[in-house]
Formats: sequence, C-alpha cells, structure tokens
Amino acid sequence: MEERANMIIEACLHEVSKSPIDIFNHIAHMDFVGIHGPEHHVLDGAALLTAFYNAGGEVDFTE
Repeated sequence: MEERANMIIEACLHEVSKSPIDIFNHIAHMDFVGIHGPEHHVLDGAALLTAFYNAGGEVDFTE
C-alpha cells in the first residue's frame, strides 16, 4: 500500500488541474490504482490537496 500511495503522490505532482474531481478521475484510471483497492482512501485526500495547491494554496507534498 505504501508503494501505491507514493505513486499517487508522484502522479499528483504532475497534475495541473484545479478540479479535485478531474484529478481523482485521471489518477484513478492509472494502472496502479485498483478499482476496489484501499488506495482510493489516499487518492481522495491527495486529489483535494493537489487541487488546493494548484489553486495557489501552500502544500508540502513531502509531509
């Protein structure tokens, strides 16, 4: 699970959208995200934080 979480964070670093729904959908369709896997719990928050960051908010993704 930790490996997939890191892959989600890495994918978020390349997103430019300010829409958490678009970010979630884009990453959710990547090969390393299982349709019923626990990684969706990480992806929910990561998509929200990424959208916030892309809209000008300050987020430290390494934390």
